[in-house]
Amino acid sequence: MKIKEFILVLFVTTWTILIGIGFVWMADDTSRPGLSAKFNAKIPAEYFQKSKENLPQLFLFLHPKCSCSLATLGELENLVADNQDRVEITVFFYKPAEESDDWVKTDLWYRTRRISPSVKMVILTEDEIERFGVITSGQAFLYESDESLIFTGGITVARGHEGKSIGRQAIEDYLQTKYISVPETPVFGCLLTSS
Repeated sequence: MKIKEFILVLFVTTWTILIGIGFVWMADDTSRPGLSAKFNAKIPAEYFQKSKENLPQLFLFLHPKCSCSLATLGELENLVADNQDRVEITVFFYKPAEESDDWVKTDLWYRTRRISPSVKMVILTEDEIERFGVITSGQAFLYESDESLIFTGGITVARGHEGKSIGRQAIEDYLQTKYISVPETPVFGCLLTSS
């Protein structure tokens, strides 16, 4: 009887420890940012939208098959709802060179299309994305109309988690006051390209 009790206690203890390790790993993975683009990254001039209002330009990079990007799009929707006429937005979707454009057209693609007719969507291959210095899905850049970089970083609080983040707040503050409180934040998302 004592051996059975010992085995049961050992099993329950081991199981509890393994569950604890799993929770710690999940919490660490959720809160660990991806690699950020360099602050001196430059969006080529041909991607800037020209408008008579000379609005700031927000560029967002997404991997169409990254589940973390659902939260990024949720935050983009909130940002657009509160700042519709204050910013021009372009969302870049990664596509492997060997795939067709249909590879990109996931739920993320169609959800982006529904945000606003003014949101421009562009498909880029890995080589094209490397020109921007972007590494992680969810990377955002905010530029002023004169193409000066104002903000770089993510707009979510953690991987796959919605909620007003420092990044989204910094962008909204700038769009409403022209003051940037935080010029750079971590990006939470999957690797953007396969390399």
